[in-house]
Amino acid sequence: MAALDRPVRVGFDVTSLRSPRTGVGRYAHELLGALWRTGPEAAIVPVSQRSLVADDLPWNPSSPVRVTGPHCPIRAVWTLGVLPAWLPSSGLDLLHVPGYAAPVSGRMPLVVTLHDMSVLACPEFHPLARVARARLLLRPIARRATAIITPSLWSKLEIVRWLDIPEERIHVVAHAPARWFRPAPGSLEAPDARDAMDAPDAPGAPDGLGAAVARPGYLLWVGTVEPRKNLGRLLEALAMLRRDGQWVNLVIAGRLGWKHGPLLKRIATLGLAGQVRRVDFVTDARLVDLMTHASALVYPSLYEGFGLPIAEAMACGLPVITSDRGAPAEVAGGAAMLVDPEDPRAMGDAIARLLTSGELRSELRRRGLERAQVWSWEAAARQTLDVYHAVVGSNGRTVG
Repeated sequence: MAALDRPVRVGFDVTSLRSPRTGVGRYAHELLGALWRTGPEAAIVPVSQRSLVADDLPWNPSSPVRVTGPHCPIRAVWTLGVLPAWLPSSGLDLLHVPGYAAPVSGRMPLVVTLHDMSVLACPEFHPLARVARARLLLRPIARRATAIITPSLWSKLEIVRWLDIPEERIHVVAHAPARWFRPAPGSLEAPDARDAMDAPDAPGAPDGLGAAVARPGYLLWVGTVEPRKNLGRLLEALAMLRRDGQWVNLVIAGRLGWKHGPLLKRIATLGLAGQVRRVDFVTDARLVDLMTHASALVYPSLYEGFGLPIAEAMACGLPVITSDRGAPAEVAGGAAMLVDPEDPRAMGDAIARLLTSGELRSELRRRGLERAQVWSWEAAARQTLDVYHAVVGSNGRTVG
């Protein structure tokens, strides 16, 4: 396919945008909106397996949104059969699938976003069916793709390692906080973090959190409640602090995931029921509110492709404690406290140090806000458009 004298027509798979959106859906929503705002370099055409409502899609400043594509009730049948059969007559120049469910056949140029390799690198953190599906399909999908997008250098190297894909075919395009993740007026001298260590009987909690996190200044943990996110060791760290006479309140914000039951039971078995509250799936607006009232985000995940809550917290001026390895350390970029995620004592020591040092909190707040300036969805959209143009100019061959 030679260079075009018109905007590239990109089919963008929006199947993941149906609410409630989780990781892939949030990425697709923000990137699609930014692509539409960026300008006329490409005509982005939403393609979906199923019907969507207007509220599922971001606002398009240039024209009303119309979702196209053949519908099919079974995602695997749509991805592997119906979609490839429809694409040659679609009038599109390429297809972008923003997640892992991509065709393995067909000739249309294909861009795939692979967010991480945890299902292959850490199969113990995933259901057996998901692991089996990934082992069967991820390598064929990666080899079928004309270009691969991933959000961090760490994830790029993991794709090379696990899928044996040449580095030059993989393009790093960082995720970003949504534009409403920013400090609240007057919040940069954040709630006194000593409140996170107070007894749980004071008024003033954000709505619905309950007495155990009544004061501003609680610690915040964000993510799907599942083993990979390492909530269990954070709870152990809080239990150690309590035995040392330090009461630390924690809010868990996120939906329940695979093997969540044993994790939630540990709250009671460790004697933390009076200190910990869970908030179910939260909107971005609610998450901003939680970050505004917290003293720190603690994000000790064992494996990530990026770690978007780190960037979101920094954009809100919230100090961060995160893992000292992989993508979280890369994303933190020297603007967070880094700890061994497998060492609850080290995690507890970092929490105690942060909560008792106003100077450290102020410094991390400053560094985090500076770090947050490097990410934007507009920048991600421009880099993604560069990938599209490279794909179109390559005549459908794999591109670096």
